[in-house]
Amino acid sequence: MRDSRELDKFVLRLPDGLRPRIANAAQDNHRSMNSEIIYRIERSLNLELALYENKQVIAQLLNRITDLEAKAHE
Repeated sequence: MRDSRELDKFVLRLPDGLRPRIANAAQDNHRSMNSEIIYRIERSLNLELALYENKQVIAQLLNRITDLEAKAHE
């Protein structure tokens, strides 16, 4: 891993009460607060992508069902 001085840095303002929640979650998960925040952001983005992909598959399946039902009624 690169030296932390070489990594992108971003100042983040947290709403009241969020910092202790992150600190507690980080402690429970044996991570630093920074690692906890990164983990949760990555997880959120990955879940969002999976949801998008699942919606595409569902749409394709629904279209296929519609086509099969139309052929069955011909």
